[in-house]
Amino acid sequence: MAAERLKIVILGGSFAGISCVHHLVKNAIPEITANKKFAYKIVVVTPSTHIYWNISAPRALVSDQLIAHQDSFQPLANAFKDYDPEDFEYVDGTAVGLDTKNREITIAPPAHDADTSTHGVEPSVATKIGRAVSTTTRAAKHISGFGDLPDEPPPTTWGAFQSPSDETYTIDYHALIIATGSTAHTPLMSLRGPHLNTLYALDEFHKRLPTADTVVIAGGGPSGVETAGQIAYWFNLPFGPRKPVTSMNPLSWFTTTKTGFRPYSKKIILLSGALRLLPQLEESVGLKAYKQLSGLGVKVVHDTRVVGATVSKENKTTLKLSNGDYIQCDLYIPCTGVSPNTQFLPSDSPLIRNGYIATTPMPSTLRVEVPPELAPTDDSLPPNGSNPPPPRRLSEGDVNQNVRVYGIGDCAAYSSNCIMDVYAAIPVLMNNMVNDLLAHQKFIENPYGGNRDEIEELSRQDYEYTKDPRDSQIVPIGYRKPGGVGVVYGHKLPSFVVWLAKGRKYKIEAAKTVIEKGLSPY
Repeated sequence: MAAERLKIVILGGSFAGISCVHHLVKNAIPEITANKKFAYKIVVVTPSTHIYWNISAPRALVSDQLIAHQDSFQPLANAFKDYDPEDFEYVDGTAVGLDTKNREITIAPPAHDADTSTHGVEPSVATKIGRAVSTTTRAAKHISGFGDLPDEPPPTTWGAFQSPSDETYTIDYHALIIATGSTAHTPLMSLRGPHLNTLYALDEFHKRLPTADTVVIAGGGPSGVETAGQIAYWFNLPFGPRKPVTSMNPLSWFTTTKTGFRPYSKKIILLSGALRLLPQLEESVGLKAYKQLSGLGVKVVHDTRVVGATVSKENKTTLKLSNGDYIQCDLYIPCTGVSPNTQFLPSDSPLIRNGYIATTPMPSTLRVEVPPELAPTDDSLPPNGSNPPPPRRLSEGDVNQNVRVYGIGDCAAYSSNCIMDVYAAIPVLMNNMVNDLLAHQKFIENPYGGNRDEIEELSRQDYEYTKDPRDSQIVPIGYRKPGGVGVVYGHKLPSFVVWLAKGRKYKIEAAKTVIEKGLSPY
C-alpha cells in the first residue's frame, strides 16, 4: 500500500517560492524519502499564473518596447513543467487565514475571471500542472496572445490591493513555507494579485507617459533613483530625440537636428525624503547618483516627503509635501518602499513582528516563532492495538521544529527586502526543514522515545542565517551613460560595470535559469 503523501505547502510563487520548489524536488525530497516509508507532495499557492520580473520594472514602466510584456511576465508553467502532478500541485488562490494548531490554511480563489491562456506555453505543459480549482464554477475568458487583453479590466484600481473572492476552502499541510513576498506602493513595481492587474497598470502608464509634462517620483532609494533615471534618459537625453516623440520605438528617438531643441522634454522631480540619495550607502555613492540624475535633467529635492495626494477629473495629481508645499503633476510614482504580504494573519498575531513573519532572531534558523498555545498537537501515531504514547516532550527550543512553519524572502522578519536575502537563505531553510521532517519520521517510527538521541542530533545539525553586513546595491541610471552607481560587498563599482551587471538588460537573460532552475539572477 502506497504511503499517504504529506503536503509541503509553499505560499507564494515568486522568486523565493520558485526557488524553494526546485530545491525541494531536486535535493530535499530525495533525502527524506530514501527509506521509502514516507511520501510527500509539494503544493504551491499563488494568486498569479505569472512571475513579474520586477528587477526590470524601472525600465519596463517607460515602454513595453524597452522591456516587452513577454519578458516582464514569465509563466509559472515553465517553472513546473517537468514535475509529476502526483508530486506537485499548483493552487490558484490567495491565503486568507492560517491555523498553526490544526495545520490548515484558508484559501480564497482569485476575485476576477481566471486567465486560461498559456501565454506561449504549450497546452500540454500547462495542463500537466495539477491545479486545484475552487469549488465554485468560474467563467474564464481566453486571451489569444500575451498583448491581447480582456474587454474589461479586472475590478481593481491603481493602488488598491486585489481582494480575494468570498468563496474559501482549506488546505492541510505537514510543513509550511511562507514566501508571500511584499507589495510595493505602486502596482508598477510589484504584483497585486493576478499578473493582469500589473500588466494593465503598465499599459495605462505607457499611454500617459509620452504626453506627461511633469512626473514626480517619491523615494530616494534604489527604485526611485532608477525610475527617475530611466524616464529621464529615454525622454530627456541631451542628444536626442530632437523632434516630437510620435513613436514609442526607441530607435526613432535618436533622430537629431541642428537646433538642439527638444520640445517634448519632461520636468522630472525626485523627492528623496532623506538628506541625500541612497542613504544606506556611503555618502559619495549618493552624491554620484545625484550628479548623474542632474545631468539628465532630474530635479532632486532632499528631505521632503509626500504626505497626501489627490487626483482631479483631468487626471492631474496634486501632492501635499511634508514642508507644506504643493506640487501638481501629470504622473506620480511612489517608490517609497514595500509592505510585507502578511494580510492573512491578524496584525496582532504572535506570528507577526512589526508586520513581518516572525522568523527566529538573528542568527536565524528561518523557522517561524510559534507560541506553545498555537503549536500543533502531538504528531504521534500509536501502534495498532496499543494505547497512545505519552506526549512528545519538547524543550522550548524544539517547539518551532515540531511546528514546521518557515519564512523566507521579503515577508520574513530576517530579510532587508533584498533579493539576495532570498537566495542566501535557501540552503539554511532547506537544511533545517529536512532535519525537522526526518525528526518527525523518527518519532513516528518509535513514538515512545526510542529515537530521542537521533532526533536531538538532528537539531544540532541546524544551519543559521546571518546577513552579510557589507553593503550591496546595484543602481543603474540611464543606459550605457551615465551608467549608474553600485556597491557589492562594500566595494564600489564603476558605472560601466553597473551597466554590464544590471543596466544593460536588467537581468532578463537570467530569467530562464531563475524560473526553471531556481537559481539567483546575480
